[in-house]
Amino acid sequence: ELEGTVRPSSDEIIVGAAAEPEPETLAWNLDLRLILGDRVRFEGFGLKTDITGQLGLREGPGTLPVASGELVLDGRYRAYGQDLTIERGRILYTGVPLDSPGLDLRASREFQEQTVGVEVRGLLQQPDVKVFSAPLLPQSDALAYLVLGRPLNQASSDDSAAMNRAAAALGLAGGELLAQRIGGRLGVQDVEIRNSGDVATSELSFGRYLTPRLYISYGVGVFNAVSTLRTRYELSRRWTLRTESGVQSSIDAIYTLER
Repeated sequence: ELEGTVRPSSDEIIVGAAAEPEPETLAWNLDLRLILGDRVRFEGFGLKTDITGQLGLREGPGTLPVASGELVLDGRYRAYGQDLTIERGRILYTGVPLDSPGLDLRASREFQEQTVGVEVRGLLQQPDVKVFSAPLLPQSDALAYLVLGRPLNQASSDDSAAMNRAAAALGLAGGELLAQRIGGRLGVQDVEIRNSGDVATSELSFGRYLTPRLYISYGVGVFNAVSTLRTRYELSRRWTLRTESGVQSSIDAIYTLER
């Protein structure tokens, strides 16, 4: 114990540096209504369209802005390399975030007495896209008109890449079946959609046997421009040679051991 020290009295209060006062926050609410006249035009993402309608925006403290209302599109839409006329174009907001509207779109083009086009419904993040035709055609023929401007029986093997990419882009579930039908009509034996667990890496692959021992396939990215060429050659009953050429190239000799 130290001696000779001065102890504070019992009624003494020790204070430190003065605390800074907390800034006052202003509570506010946003309630905004946008009315689009007849001079609003948008160009981008394949669209060239006039936009009319009304949109209400609301936002409160600590909340994300939500929108209510309807926007109407009147113009043209470019899809699969073709310019389509927008017959019906509605973007619907029902008290949802700005990036989550509902879609009700229909765009088409005419070929003599045939009309083909696309219908888009559902939410922006997960749209349901379908090809339609009038008079009614099989989906593969309607897609051929839409992409190539001619029926599928007039398509060549050189058109298969464009056709299959469009089929895959319509949706990975239904797109694979449609791609298989197109492949069969164009002389491709195998058509499949492959991915490594990530939809963004999805690849449309089509191939065929050139000889009983040599199989060749070509894959092209559904959502990117990456392409891959693969070959498989059976050297013998147990030895197989596989090659791959693309972003990464490899060659493998595989020995199969039968048990």
